[in-house]
Amino acid sequence: MFQFAIATFAGVAFSRLPVPATLTSKAVSNDAIIVGTPLFRFTNDPEAIESQFERIDDVIMGGLSRSSLSPCNLGASWRGVLRSEGGGFCGQRTRPFSKPLNLSGADGLYLDCALLSDEDVQRRSWKMSLRTDEGRGEVVYQAPFQPAVGAVTRVKVPFADFRLVRGPVALAEAPALSNLSAVYQIGFTVSKFVISEQVKMLENFRNGSFHLGLAEIGSYSDDAAAVPAAVPKAMDKDEVERRRSWVQKFIFPVLGIFFNET
Repeated sequence: MFQFAIATFAGVAFSRLPVPATLTSKAVSNDAIIVGTPLFRFTNDPEAIESQFERIDDVIMGGLSRSSLSPCNLGASWRGVLRSEGGGFCGQRTRPFSKPLNLSGADGLYLDCALLSDEDVQRRSWKMSLRTDEGRGEVVYQAPFQPAVGAVTRVKVPFADFRLVRGPVALAEAPALSNLSAVYQIGFTVSKFVISEQVKMLENFRNGSFHLGLAEIGSYSDDAAAVPAAVPKAMDKDEVERRRSWVQKFIFPVLGIFFNET
């Protein structure tokens, strides 16, 4: 038996391929099982999607790509339309934490996720992001990941793979990710750009709709010890605005003229 779903966001209809009903339960492959600590368990707390996450689609900056994150039977459904015209990216990130998240005991992040719309995983660039600057500036690290198709699978994203970026460009000879005791935002992006020291578009990039199912995001340790990490409360929009300096209030709208997927 198959399920069919059609959703509408900002006047655009999104459809996905038939997905077996058994995908309502998590299927983690044996070689991907790792011990970790959940940071966001969407199956248990669907309201966290709206209260803790915000979108960073290129449509906000004048592009054509757009997406939404909403509750579903898997936990969270991230779906949208990706267009190479303009910025060519969609993303979601946590609202800034009220105090830093301490991940210093972990070796990386994991996602329990599945690509549900199609089988073209490699025709899009999937990235995880970490912001280590309280002021929502440009101290952002990114690392690539690849979701499995169809069945929800745990995907590891080691901290060693993260690189300091400016937009889609990795900074040459930049310091490695080290200050894991002060993480202020976590995000994920799908883009036409790969992480490279030059602006580089993915070959055979796929325009159009996508649908990623998310059950959980967490941190893990390679020594098989669970990593204790309590996620701080996310700030609301008013609190974020109050904490911004006058310089940030002036320069952020100017920077928005340029497409920035972080």
